[in-house]
Amino acid sequence: MIADAGKRYTLVSEETIPSKAKSVKSLTSFAKRSAQLAAGFVCAIALAAGAPTVAGAQVLTTDNVCGKTADARGITAENLPDIDATNALVMGKDGTVYYGRGADEQVKIASITKVMTAILTVENCKMDEKVTVSNAAATVGNSTAGLLEGDELTVKQALRGLMIPSGNDAAIVLAEYVGKKIDPKTKDAEATFVKAMNERAKKLGCTGTLFENPHGLDFDEWAGNMHSTAHDVALMMQEAMKNDTIREVVASEDSWIEVTGADGTDHSHSMDTHNYLLGQDGNIGGKTGTADKGQTGDVVVSFLCFAPADDPQVIMLITMDTPSRATGTYVSGGNMVAPTSSKVMSEILPYLGIEPSYTAEELVGADKTVPNVVGLSKDAAAERLSANGFSFRTVGSGDTVTDQTPAGGAIVPNSAEIILYLGAEKSTDKCIVPNVVGDSAATANQKIVNAGLIMGVSGATNASSSTVRAISQSIAAGTEVEAGTVVRVQFSDSSVRD
Repeated sequence: MIADAGKRYTLVSEETIPSKAKSVKSLTSFAKRSAQLAAGFVCAIALAAGAPTVAGAQVLTTDNVCGKTADARGITAENLPDIDATNALVMGKDGTVYYGRGADEQVKIASITKVMTAILTVENCKMDEKVTVSNAAATVGNSTAGLLEGDELTVKQALRGLMIPSGNDAAIVLAEYVGKKIDPKTKDAEATFVKAMNERAKKLGCTGTLFENPHGLDFDEWAGNMHSTAHDVALMMQEAMKNDTIREVVASEDSWIEVTGADGTDHSHSMDTHNYLLGQDGNIGGKTGTADKGQTGDVVVSFLCFAPADDPQVIMLITMDTPSRATGTYVSGGNMVAPTSSKVMSEILPYLGIEPSYTAEELVGADKTVPNVVGLSKDAAAERLSANGFSFRTVGSGDTVTDQTPAGGAIVPNSAEIILYLGAEKSTDKCIVPNVVGDSAATANQKIVNAGLIMGVSGATNASSSTVRAISQSIAAGTEVEAGTVVRVQFSDSSVRD
């Protein structure tokens, strides 16, 4: 998973968008792969419905592939995705829709509404302008940035309060301030702002969107007919990602906000966020949402994210309709949908030619001594290895560990996978060391792992894999060695110049 691995992603030059001139065979393969990932080249929107709306995955020949239905293109069911999504969209940078399923159907988007609030804010304000918290903003309740009536803060701090904890109070603060800037004579600044939200959406080409407030609450006094579509949300997020400040805020791992109280004292406080991916080493930025479904007590939870945070190439929205409350997981977009987004993103990005970006040291981890688990039961061995930070896989079907690779006592990176033999005979075949000189940390690691070996790092740098390349290896390429042997690779930062 992206967040758990601490990965950051960097775009590489490999072309991945298929030409319209390619064969139907290539097109079907692309359609199946891209839709299975529910991802896109710039905007990948998947409205993945949870029970009971969708019962399992579906294969639909009515899915749109490059402007025509699969039926019209002669694409058979086996070449189409079986995804448990009611709505999905894969769209290129130029707006071309490569894959679609119900992309124009209207759905609730809850706090994702705040993306448009952010867009209007950065378009109408300087980040150092000061705003004051009104009683209406301070008392809106639900998800807040902890603002109090009379607090004064900069627009940028309010934007942080809007996007990091999904602050409804910050949304009203900004709507009131920007509304007055849009029309200084207005008697209802918030209404003026909401009108501007809808007008801006239309200018972006949104055809199925209606905003009724700046925060996305849609129950009790806020109940109404707010809605949007996968395609429209893609357009909005695509526009938002053009702004450096928005990207910085939604990818921030810093959850503090600075305000001046009504009594004139400056203070800062930490804001709550349930966003599972937000701010994870700069890899992904995102916005959560939880929409109430009338008086039923059910909700729709969602997560809209983009990656890489510093140069967005993929935007994805996933929603779950009526998620189960019996899982023990707090019902929110950040807790229930973000982990799914993480899994999807981890497959999307390499497919698009975006490789994980991390230091070589982050890739392999610190060196550790492998514990000797020979003679232990499978469960006991698993517990000991996990306690030491190692992953493992098993060979054989027995209950007791009869051998292991690497052997107990070997010093290897803690990212190394330990092979446990459960009654199966350990192979005596030699492994051939690959040549990794000139490769990135990710590529070098993959080559070495694929050869049945383990990569260690020497001379590592703190630079990311977009500029780090292997300059030497401890064992020459082509050498035959035992499986599990550690190959030490020295890396250098190619961006450093004398």
